[in-house]
Amino acid sequence: MKSSNIVFFLVFLFGVFSVQLVRAQSDSHCGAEDVFLLESQKDESLSSKRYQYETKISNDALQLLNAENAGTSKIIPVVVHVIHEYGPENISKAQILDQIRILNEDFRRTNADTVNTPSAFLPVAADCNIEFKLATIDPNGNCTDGIVRVYSPLTNSSIADGAMVKALSRWPNDKYLNYWVVRTITGGILGYATFPGGNDNVDGIVCGHNYTGSIGTAFFGAYNLGRTATHEVGHWLSLRHIWGDSNCGDDLVADTPTAAGSNFGCLTYPHVSCNNGPNGDMFMNYMDYSDDVCFNIFTSGQSARMNATLNDPTSGRNNLWTQANLIATGTDGTSPGACNLIADISNIEQMICSGDSISFIDMTWNGDVDTWSWSFPGGTPASSSAQNPIIYYNTPGIYNVSLTVTNAAGSDSISRQNLVVVRNSPAQFTVPYTEDFDAAIIGSVPTDYLVSNVAGLNTWQVTDIASVSGSNSIFINNLNNNVDGEDELITATFDLSNVSGTMMSFDLAYATRSSSSTDRFKVFASNDCGKTWGLRYTKSGAALSTAGIVTSTFVPVAGDWRQELVNLSTSSVSGRDHVMFKFQFLNNGGNNIFIDNINLFTGVSVNELNGSIANFNLVPNPANGFTTIELDLKKGEKIKIDVLDLSGRLVEPVIEKKLDSGSHYIPIISKLSNGVYFVTLQTQNFSSAKKLIIIN
Repeated sequence: MKSSNIVFFLVFLFGVFSVQLVRAQSDSHCGAEDVFLLESQKDESLSSKRYQYETKISNDALQLLNAENAGTSKIIPVVVHVIHEYGPENISKAQILDQIRILNEDFRRTNADTVNTPSAFLPVAADCNIEFKLATIDPNGNCTDGIVRVYSPLTNSSIADGAMVKALSRWPNDKYLNYWVVRTITGGILGYATFPGGNDNVDGIVCGHNYTGSIGTAFFGAYNLGRTATHEVGHWLSLRHIWGDSNCGDDLVADTPTAAGSNFGCLTYPHVSCNNGPNGDMFMNYMDYSDDVCFNIFTSGQSARMNATLNDPTSGRNNLWTQANLIATGTDGTSPGACNLIADISNIEQMICSGDSISFIDMTWNGDVDTWSWSFPGGTPASSSAQNPIIYYNTPGIYNVSLTVTNAAGSDSISRQNLVVVRNSPAQFTVPYTEDFDAAIIGSVPTDYLVSNVAGLNTWQVTDIASVSGSNSIFINNLNNNVDGEDELITATFDLSNVSGTMMSFDLAYATRSSSSTDRFKVFASNDCGKTWGLRYTKSGAALSTAGIVTSTFVPVAGDWRQELVNLSTSSVSGRDHVMFKFQFLNNGGNNIFIDNINLFTGVSVNELNGSIANFNLVPNPANGFTTIELDLKKGEKIKIDVLDLSGRLVEPVIEKKLDSGSHYIPIISKLSNGVYFVTLQTQNFSSAKKLIIIN
């Protein structure tokens, strides 16, 4: 594009920037300019500083033009911070190395697709003489493989959350290019970068895992060749989009044709806009929005601009490629030897049915592993020396997994508690079903329920501080000491094979803490023991709140509860023989949340379901060996009552006979051992179960 026009550039900085922030994100694959706008709102001097810097770099680039191949290449040390939740975003070292390869080929013009550069643009096609290497020495002088892995729900975040993402793990930006890998960036953004001269604490690039490299999770789609990082590093080195972020705008580089706007897909050459014929737009330039397969060129002007940035002391980039820094970061070609390993474990499924298998994945980082030693209590086999073993679990329960890895530098071990959850097969309950939490132990959860709280701190627990009826409910102390992330309550399993039109109801109480609270509450269903989950209900913020804004500790009173209904008539729930449900709360600045009286029924009210049963209860419960069944019948009915253990095995038949209408008190006369049991009631048209806890 034409060389810089100072008046236009000032108008662009102070005018178009304000429009840029509110543009539809659907037309933007890159968030670099949006990041600049957000940062400039925090520091109003950034716009003027950027203008001064851009002017200086443009002048310096003129001096370097046509000299990009002179001298030795500039090597930039790189650290990759993988922000993950043990999902696909926790990409392999091989995928990261593949991305480094792509950067080097694109910036040195050794990529195979240079043959696709139109002949008209070949005279300005440039080897930028810039290379990238993963660091082998960290800021503390320790051996590293240049990759850091951090667990955080912020792997799913927006550009506005960038500062929080980067605060999770960041190395000095005057010594390393910080590259963060995340799962998703809100708004369809593939990646974003910071321009030189900004805030050191957020300096670097961020890319989605499926746009990093060309293997692993980046093997499909239009942006599967690692060119997102090439594009973002271009911004990090002072390059603008080739259309100048405005209609027929200026990217401050003379040898890129003026373009009307961003290009998508893979256009046919020539594509003319802004009177730039006969050659048209340079849509194959890395600083456009074309598909990865179409990219193949940086120009001499862009190369000069990037090299001028690396030379400039105000850019914050000039120390990166010095010999002293290459030695300090271990990117000078010397071998660091074996690094101390950091053991870690990932797995494909955390929850399975009894008899199924799990594939475990070694996610050890910071070095290459020589040997693996796994331990799988409750699994078959119970140990393994394979890198990524497959283990079967035949008995329901919750199991730990341990791994010890070794190399020449030593060994490291990790034990992940409660990593494997094996659910009963067949299912434990049918409908109608009620969980009122009154038989559960305070501070815990019902014995047939599970909690997933990977982030730690507060999570679901039974409480007696509030309830709709009875004595207990279940809640999260979300106001105090809870971390942003997911807290999940997973129910028992249900046989709904003979049920159609299943419905769920539950009583909810929740308060926001301010008008900006965006906590979310969701209900999921699974018919494959938790391998996959389907969303059935979601509310957030003010729509979720039952009590408005409460700034102090929220404890609901009678008027603060609301009954929620969830339609489960879908074929993935009703008619299935093994279904369970998950209540998921995502904390983001709200107050406490309570649930009571979870009911499953078949499309009619709970009272209608009971038919001839007016009351079915256990007193006392928990009990010291003995308890009494309280049963109120609206009419005479033949009933069957049994006591079962957690596996569904019959422990004691209690009664099987016709009873008259009225109240009945039926003792369980045998001395039961400590533990949890189910007391089941069956009539011709009704079945139910109550948990019985025995504490002798």
